Amino acid sequence: MDDGDALLRAILAQPEEDTPRLAFADWLEEQGSDWVKCERCGGSGKSNGLRLKRNGNWSGACQNCGGRGEVDLNAHCGERAELIRVGCELARNAFKCYHSPTSPEDCGRCVLRKREAELIELGRGCGWFGVGLGTAALYNDSRLIWGTTGEMVEGRIARGFVDEVRLTTDLYLRHRAAIWSRQPVTRCVLSDKRPWANVSDPGTKHEKDWWSWHRLPTDIYRAMKTHDFDTEADALDALSRAACEVARCEVCRQKSVSSEAGA
Repeated sequence: MDDGDALLRAILAQPEEDTPRLAFADWLEEQGSDWVKCERCGGSGKSNGLRLKRNGNWSGACQNCGGRGEVDLNAHCGERAELIRVGCELARNAFKCYHSPTSPEDCGRCVLRKREAELIELGRGCGWFGVGLGTAALYNDSRLIWGTTGEMVEGRIARGFVDEVRLTTDLYLRHRAAIWSRQPVTRCVLSDKRPWANVSDPGTKHEKDWWSWHRLPTDIYRAMKTHDFDTEADALDALSRAACEVARCEVCRQKSVSSEAGA
């Protein structure tokens, strides 16, 4: 495992934190923007001597094994580092736009948002936002879609990675390990699950059970700390936190099983 893999693992382990993301951005810049990976030995970065030409082809031969090269996900390292930094800046400073309708270039936030959209489009083609469901299609400036009609997952990009996913419960159960093992998702919306208020006494808060056990997967229902909420928004936030927690636990469980099988 190289330094880049270790930093990505740190991002997945601390999805709410900016520090590992910015450290990864620094590492990306150090790699340069035109190195490729050897398809034979997997060596990547400056040490293997393979470079991208302007037309996208590789040049040279791997210094480790003499093999050919293939485009590495670390191609365009500088641009990927910029996307992470721009995204973190936008997240830290949620300032409002102040430009006039005819002068968007006067607004710092609009300039950053425009640049973020350009970098997201580049990253979509480079495979930066993979969730194990094929190549993403661009939905709008910061949202992507994977899959096909009936099997569709929608994602939102923030701070350089997929930050939010919207999908059905069935797709969540089938693909949660693949998604959360690749992206530091912090919010999950189960599109076919809506809370409902089961209120026997409208004046008694603790009689409000927004989620019934048969409406949610058992592991998510158990992961929720409480089922009593003042508002529907609070209930949805709790569902999102529980879904993310359960998905991360599933990733850890699968890694543990895989390690034991390989021992």
